[in-house]
Amino acid sequence: MKNLPKEKEHAIQLRKQGKTYGEIAKKIKIAKSTLSLWLRKVEVSAEFITRLRQKKLDAVRLGWAARRKERIDRTQRVTVSARKEVKQLMRDPLWLVGVTLYWAEGHKEKLWRPGALVTFTNMDENTIVLFMGWCRQFLSVARDGFICSLYIHDSHKARATEVQKWWGWQLSIFNKSQKYHSIL
Repeated sequence: MKNLPKEKEHAIQLRKQGKTYGEIAKKIKIAKSTLSLWLRKVEVSAEFITRLRQKKLDAVRLGWAARRKERIDRTQRVTVSARKEVKQLMRDPLWLVGVTLYWAEGHKEKLWRPGALVTFTNMDENTIVLFMGWCRQFLSVARDGFICSLYIHDSHKARATEVQKWWGWQLSIFNKSQKYHSIL
């Protein structure tokens, strides 16, 4: 260690004492990238590795907790705002019909997949057109803001192009995707 700069020697000593790059960088005012170059070959104890892993897990948990709190706070703000807005909306029959349709035919957010898109499944073209109109009016979805998927049973696969054109004409938008569905 005779030819090493003083900061590098100090960094190596701190690392051997079980300090993290962050802790060392605070003490000797060196960038973590420089420390990484200096310290990559310095061996550390198993106890240090365990402590480092625990610190990383703790940091991840703090991040999760912060994001969860942020999401809960945002949900509470939206809920308060919606309670005020719903009093007026309850008088609008289209709003009530759209909410009821979504309640019955919409895919709801899951705890394991928050933030999912609004999804609606139905096979009656008038119901779909009504729900799309509801989305445009109450959710401000642009006319081209819909993504439609067509599930065609094997018994209609031979005329898939015809079925797709018919639905495209009914909904005035279908051009995004086509999927086939088989029933075993």
